[in-house]
Amino acid sequence: MIVTDSKIPQRRGLFRLAVAAGLLLGGGLAGLQHFALTLPPAEPASKAAQAGPDTGIVVATGGGARIEAGLELLEKTAASRMLVTGVGAGISRQILADELALSERVQQLFDCCVDLDFEAQDTRGNAAAAQRWAAMHQLDRLLLVTASYHLPRASLEFQRRLPETALAFYPVVPPDLEISSWYRDWQTARLLAREFSKYILVRLGLG
Repeated sequence: MIVTDSKIPQRRGLFRLAVAAGLLLGGGLAGLQHFALTLPPAEPASKAAQAGPDTGIVVATGGGARIEAGLELLEKTAASRMLVTGVGAGISRQILADELALSERVQQLFDCCVDLDFEAQDTRGNAAAAQRWAAMHQLDRLLLVTASYHLPRASLEFQRRLPETALAFYPVVPPDLEISSWYRDWQTARLLAREFSKYILVRLGLG
């Protein structure tokens, strides 16, 4: 008489599940590593010197040094105006100017040529605000300024929202973002993992 072990199919199922989970995890980590290592590097403001009077600068808030980079571009290029979108509730123009500690020259630019958007709550909202603002000021080109890790997803959202607008992108690399060793720092790893997940969802049309 042959005695069969009823647990064999169950063990095989668990083994296959473990293999599938391992492959999924490995693929996710490989994708995250590729995402981190292919993020755009920082660029000098001179790289955006082609921005002309028909160009508007859009700064998507959410990370350090973005507004400062946008103001530097506004000062050093021929771009006509700048939009800071996603400004937090309770932050006035004066509070923002005080926090930035602007020079007299940049303060003049800030007063005359910088608009603030308080409605956007996410990247899709940033793109919608930029679309309305560009139409209001009859701008044919937009230069998006945002963090390097945010740029892959933001560029997709802006391209979808503004298909008829010429878009250029200016990455800002936060000074404390160590891309080459992201896996050694929990906060950096969590930031990149979250942004990579959001990017994948947007690419799939699910974000």
